[in-house]
Amino acid sequence: MLTPRFTLDQDDAFVIVRISLPHAKLDEGEFDIDGCQFRFHLRPYFLRSEAPPSPPCLSYTSDAAD
Repeated sequence: MLTPRFTLDQDDAFVIVRISLPHAKLDEGEFDIDGCQFRFHLRPYFLRSEAPPSPPCLSYTSDAAD
């Protein structure tokens, strides 16, 4: 598995993960947030990041339109 190019940013309310995959079909990828752990998988790429266990841990919110 390959680790994609990524950056992590943080502000007062959010942790922002930016993953760069310029030639990938993103509809085939999947991500999961479980407590303080973030996982992203899109064959052959895999990324896992874990935040320290102090509250608040990562939570998922989406503003995507249907």
